[in-house]
Amino acid sequence: MYLLLTLAALVGIYFGKRYWCSAKLKWDNRHIPTPPLDGWIVGHVYTLNKARANNALLDTVMKWRKELGKNYCIFMNSVLLMITHDPVVLKELATNVDVYRKAMDLPNRAIRGQKLVGTASILSGNGKNWAIKRKAMSHFFSKTNMDALFPQCKEHLDRQIMDMWHEKVGAKGSVVDFHDLMAVTYVHFLQSLGMDDPLEPQKVADMTLRILNEISIKETKTLISYKKFTQMKAQSVIEIVKELRQESLEVVKKTSKDMRSGQLSDKQNMVADLIDASRLTGKTNTLLKHNMVFDKVVDDIMTVCLVTDNLVKQTCTLFMILEKYPTIQERMFKELREVEVESNRDLRNLKFTEKCILEGMRMAPALLRGLRTSSQREKPLNADGSHDFAGYKIYNKGFRIAYNHYVMHHDEEYWTDPYTFNPDRWTKDFVPVEFSYTPFWAGSRGCIGKHLAMMLMKLTLSGLAKRYDVEQRFDKENPPEINQNVAPMKLKNEVTCFLRPRKT
Repeated sequence: MYLLLTLAALVGIYFGKRYWCSAKLKWDNRHIPTPPLDGWIVGHVYTLNKARANNALLDTVMKWRKELGKNYCIFMNSVLLMITHDPVVLKELATNVDVYRKAMDLPNRAIRGQKLVGTASILSGNGKNWAIKRKAMSHFFSKTNMDALFPQCKEHLDRQIMDMWHEKVGAKGSVVDFHDLMAVTYVHFLQSLGMDDPLEPQKVADMTLRILNEISIKETKTLISYKKFTQMKAQSVIEIVKELRQESLEVVKKTSKDMRSGQLSDKQNMVADLIDASRLTGKTNTLLKHNMVFDKVVDDIMTVCLVTDNLVKQTCTLFMILEKYPTIQERMFKELREVEVESNRDLRNLKFTEKCILEGMRMAPALLRGLRTSSQREKPLNADGSHDFAGYKIYNKGFRIAYNHYVMHHDEEYWTDPYTFNPDRWTKDFVPVEFSYTPFWAGSRGCIGKHLAMMLMKLTLSGLAKRYDVEQRFDKENPPEINQNVAPMKLKNEVTCFLRPRKT
């Protein structure tokens, strides 16, 4: 009896303390705009769960934006999350990277205890070493270097990629899973930049999809793309990650060996540049350091494989949107077929196509939302123990800030008729309000590969339009739509298209 009473007392103390902390957090920050609470303990958990169940999370956030303004907060049990749709605040988040950092517990860092991309990748890291490596790689990804990268990408398109398309589509044409077709296509392009044997494009595309599905499950705790997920091999995702990292390591070792022996080809090699950039972050006079450099480059390769899916999604969503705008699609394909592309300069003549890509990224950005943490060590507290953020005093140490690219891209304050696909809004004189259009984010944390991404998307569309007639054939009862529940944009239901070889 005594033990039962003691146990009951401990449980009461635990939940009492939890209730007190949760209630105090909400009371201390009652001056910050917030939606109606579901309860003093849970905050807005029930509302968020209901929105996820109905695939309406983005719609809910958009509703709060209209009701509460650009800056407000929500509570998830004892967690305070500031949400901002203010371009001025977004600029502060993007430029003041010492105070507002990427969260270290994001689902793409590790998966079930297995390292995935780590915390020092060129695309997802933080800190001094990340800045050194990013600066060293800036030339490879610069806009001017695209002229030098174009020939090797175009050569790969004309040979391996065209052969792969012909194998999947056939001589008479067929209905294809457009996501799979584009996934293999963009991995092929990575081969042209040095990420070759033993990384086989179809295998890498399949493994990447499995990993991304697992990340989605971890983030939402619900199965995304369940049909595809269950159709894959029963190999555990940890084994897949290990295998992909091992094959990436083989690429790094092979490239390093060719660099030492002088057998590296004259073509630009992203892996070789990543090895040189990683060596700048520390001495490599020991075997341990040597292996650490290789491990860092493997992190970078894993990251590149995962973010390549962003190109896949942007291309798929463009065709998903164009299905409702056949006149615009016909106009874009007419330009793609008329403009001969033999150099990167020729891609600049695809002006309407570029407008369609820009508008597609506005309506369906590959990253729907982002998250930052405030560093309580580097940002001093006020005398009353609060932080200053977005014009409010926040009584919570190390709070988090969420921002939503999708909501910003559909905000009527910055966009005319935001839910209409209108490529012609992108005139030569049109400049979006700073930080109201962020498909590649911006500032010092902006996507370093954005110029390469734009070049590859235009090159792919050009090659596709010249060789095939494309007809969207979506399931009318379950058409593809954006999954609103996960940060890296995913599509619900398949994007199926009929590709018919054109007579040339």
